Amino acid sequence: MTLTNLLFPVIVPVLYTQISSTPLNLASDNEKDLVIQDLIDIVSKIIHQVVDQIKAKNFPTEKFALAKIVPIGDISGFYLVVNLKNFKCYFGQSIQMGKRRSNYRTAFSKIHKGRKLPISNPGLKNDITTNAATIDDFLWIPLLLISRRTYRFKPPTANELAKWKKREIVENKAKTVFLCAIEEPILIKLKKENKISLYNAQTGSAFVIGNKAAQKFAGTQTEKPLSIMGFAFENTKCAAIALNRDPELIPFFKSIKNSFVSELTADQWAEWDPSKKVSLENCRAFQIQHPNFYEEANRCG
Repeated sequence: MTLTNLLFPVIVPVLYTQISSTPLNLASDNEKDLVIQDLIDIVSKIIHQVVDQIKAKNFPTEKFALAKIVPIGDISGFYLVVNLKNFKCYFGQSIQMGKRRSNYRTAFSKIHKGRKLPISNPGLKNDITTNAATIDDFLWIPLLLISRRTYRFKPPTANELAKWKKREIVENKAKTVFLCAIEEPILIKLKKENKISLYNAQTGSAFVIGNKAAQKFAGTQTEKPLSIMGFAFENTKCAAIALNRDPELIPFFKSIKNSFVSELTADQWAEWDPSKKVSLENCRAFQIQHPNFYEEANRCG
């Protein structure tokens, strides 16, 4: 039986250990890809169940009120923020769920002090700063939680340890890439279905890796299509997911002017051979079909 055969009642959060008897093995690409595909389906179902129950007034809203102080341990996963005034939702992931929930609570305390809000979504920030909603109007709902003890990682390479200094940073980057690979297609799916009103203005957050270098680049990088070894990728984020590598490696390729990586215009992207176009919607499938594409591209450079 696969995880996608399991259906859950609306009792959240769901713990990964409750739906899998084995650890989350990020050391095996094959096992990781299978879990990603299963969790895309599972988390999507939970989101719809939760929102439907909230609208039907059959959900324990008091238990998940953002105003309520709820301690959350060292845990990663996926969450949903719901505005009860208009049922608008924000879907996200974090490797530090407790800190992420705290950021939303802190945002409401900072609006009266003129300080920068610790959340980036424009729609949410607008509702908070214009007093269109108060903290009492929001739910913060953890959908699926993964303990740090559940993860199994590839041993860090010497280069990774030299660059990031700490094993924990390398492992956190691996967690974030994994979570983003699930978050991205779920957002695409939710937007296509158009059944849930979303704060998310754009899909995914694969560039926010949880480290300063990646965050700095995430704010400045352009989202132009890229050509790599004859394939066209919708943008850098798409290429990073398809190649199953840190997104900051893609601009590194561009910065050293490797001939096999180049930016494309909108017209070039539109006219590219459809059989060799990789979009955000199918970048995970590309990675599975071409598991050695990164190594081949790197050798060509």
